[in-house]
Amino acid sequence: MVASVAFITGLRVHLRNVRKRFIANELTNYIEVVRKIQEKDALLSDVYHHFPTGRSGADLALAKTNSDGSLIVWFHGEDGHPSRHGHIYYSGSQLVQVQGREDTYSLPDHPEEWLHRLTNEWYEF
Repeated sequence: MVASVAFITGLRVHLRNVRKRFIANELTNYIEVVRKIQEKDALLSDVYHHFPTGRSGADLALAKTNSDGSLIVWFHGEDGHPSRHGHIYYSGSQLVQVQGREDTYSLPDHPEEWLHRLTNEWYEF
């Protein structure tokens, strides 16, 4: 029991540190990619499109506009697999808070994909 509590505590500290590093060191690069995608407004639609990020690791971003006019951009982890760790930019207000989970949300069309809020419009999955 003590070992499992220590493991969970250690994992929480690790995740908190990873999230702080992302915000401090990487977020500006991601914001720049979103800005470039927004400039290509004519390419955006309600279907996901691939956009190069110019970054190693998350080398492609998937972006689309939603029916409410919001933009969603998925930055998948290093292997590009959608169920792996990554980040999301979401400009809308349609997220659903996961009951009993502070700062945890899901998208209406992806209820199985939990998102942890990092900062305004930025989430981690």
